[in-house]
Amino acid sequence: WIAAREHQLLLAPMQGLLGESLAAASLLAASLKFQGTLTLQLAGSTGQVSMLVAQATDTRSVRGVIYGAHTAPAANAQFGDLIAGGRMVVSMEQGDGVMPWQGVVPLDGSSLATCLEHYFVVSEQVPTAIFLAADAHRAAGLLLQKLPDTATQGEVAAAAAHDIWEESAALLATLQPSELLDSDAEGLLQRLFANRDVRLFAGEPVRFACRCDRERVAGMLQ
Repeated sequence: WIAAREHQLLLAPMQGLLGESLAAASLLAASLKFQGTLTLQLAGSTGQVSMLVAQATDTRSVRGVIYGAHTAPAANAQFGDLIAGGRMVVSMEQGDGVMPWQGVVPLDGSSLATCLEHYFVVSEQVPTAIFLAADAHRAAGLLLQKLPDTATQGEVAAAAAHDIWEESAALLATLQPSELLDSDAEGLLQRLFANRDVRLFAGEPVRFACRCDRERVAGMLQ
């Protein structure tokens, strides 16, 4: 996260939004079942952020940039002030001649997380709860999704699964930004879902990587 914004001078509200976007893109890209890139783009705003692009690949490399309006945002600017009237575009690119897939939703939530939850409801019909946080040194996110019911599950089992989902989403809503940023993944999940069988896969390192090089920049200038 620090490397990704090293050459961008950003005030706190914009910095926080970019950090949350990179964390969100990393979480979404973790579900890619092909070699490719996921791009999260905020655009069309009449607020203080004119454009934001965050990208993550299947190999866990990330990069991002945010552009502000001519007037600097207030130190206490809220999400709605930054992206007023904008839209969120989620794109998945596989390459090899495969047409990119794209989903678009309005940025009408109270936070980036709530807008992403709306995106999952509209685009994928998957119940989803997301929590994002970022400061000058750390960016983190937690994405919770309900697995689809099976055809052989039965009404009783489906109702029990729904109750577990409602309980888990309510527990996630108790999370504080500082708790997410200060905690390791295993400890956080065990505290949130202490009464459940939590199984954690091995972690994968996320790194900043930019595709720019001298030849590409020279070609663009020419």
